[in-house]
Amino acid sequence: MLALLVTAVLIPALPLSPPNDPTFSHCLDARTGIELDWQKPNEDAKVYLLVKHLKASGEWEEWLKTEQAAPPFTLSFSGGTTTHGKFAWLLFSVAPPGVEPQGVVQGDWQYFCTR
Repeated sequence: MLALLVTAVLIPALPLSPPNDPTFSHCLDARTGIELDWQKPNEDAKVYLLVKHLKASGEWEEWLKTEQAAPPFTLSFSGGTTTHGKFAWLLFSVAPPGVEPQGVVQGDWQYFCTR
């Protein structure tokens, strides 16, 4: 039983949507926002969300960093650079108190673009 609990804690939050698009070939309509959805590794885990925006210079800048987020999380957009932009999002999971091992588990970057 303990092995199952530890395994659940070591798995990061799993992104469900939008689909990962690292080539930015299927941009999403951002007029009503973009809903980020994921599966928490367990109910008590704290999940943090980091979103970066690709600038015209080719550098990624931090666009949003949450203290704690629950799925689904809707990003709102305004302005030309964000409504026609490229984004990357990343989830971090933190084990709840009393569950070992303690620490942060980072997921993989997920990419999407807006039109």
